[in-house]
Amino acid sequence: MHPKAIYHFMKSKQEMTMPDWTKIRPSKNKTFEGKDIHLIALSDLEVKPSLFQFRETGGGTHSPDFYRSKTHIKNLSKPLRNPEIELDPITIAWINQSWSMGMWTVIEGHHRLEAYKFHNRCHIPCVIFEGDRLEIVLQALSSNYKDKLPMTQSEKLDAQWTIFVGMQNLQYRTKTLLDIGTAPGTLQKFREHERGIKRQGEKPQHFTWREAKRFIKGINNMNEAQYDENELVKRWAQDMYNKFGDTARNSPHVFGDALKQYMGEYSFSNMIEYHAMTDEEED
Repeated sequence: MHPKAIYHFMKSKQEMTMPDWTKIRPSKNKTFEGKDIHLIALSDLEVKPSLFQFRETGGGTHSPDFYRSKTHIKNLSKPLRNPEIELDPITIAWINQSWSMGMWTVIEGHHRLEAYKFHNRCHIPCVIFEGDRLEIVLQALSSNYKDKLPMTQSEKLDAQWTIFVGMQNLQYRTKTLLDIGTAPGTLQKFREHERGIKRQGEKPQHFTWREAKRFIKGINNMNEAQYDENELVKRWAQDMYNKFGDTARNSPHVFGDALKQYMGEYSFSNMIEYHAMTDEEED
């Protein structure tokens, strides 16, 4: 989940039209919490962690978040050794994007999906959520709040901040944040940081909550004296060239795989989605 992805998702004017439901495979008339369960082909499911994964699963393979996530997936996988067993259904929504006709997108149940993948299940039990973009985001957050892998306080604050900046200039922002459990004092801090970031000519949706706090304090991850992302990009690019020369350019697939292993699956996916959206804006 990243504020910029949520912000652009909320601002999109693309209609949330539904596909032909007759192509969806039924699941023996099963229901879950009053909703029909449908079996959706794994190949028809799209995962967008920068939008709907509210937990911190990045940080590389040695991070506590990565270990916590993998342990949860392992525990979920155990009952699936029996091919007759199914976990609680995954929640999906049909999301249209400007660059595609739309896909079934997982909005809740990412760990269960990984457990099914581990056992090579071809069709995944799903329930379909219908709503507007704000309702979809709030449904994803609400489901994560109730999940058996509890969200940490840090994850909750990041999620609340993400929705706060994602709802810029939208009505009912304060009510929505209070309804999902945001403390009034926290909401006031969000407003102060949003105003402070805008005063510096920056966009709040480009910052996670942690980054927003660092920025307001005048602290940058790499350079405490000055926040200049463009200079940081240039320096890192030069450092990589000094280290790898033309080798990375000549073997982009190898370099990409190495970068993915270094960053971790979650952070790498966020990076790919971020640049895809940036490229689209420039077009």
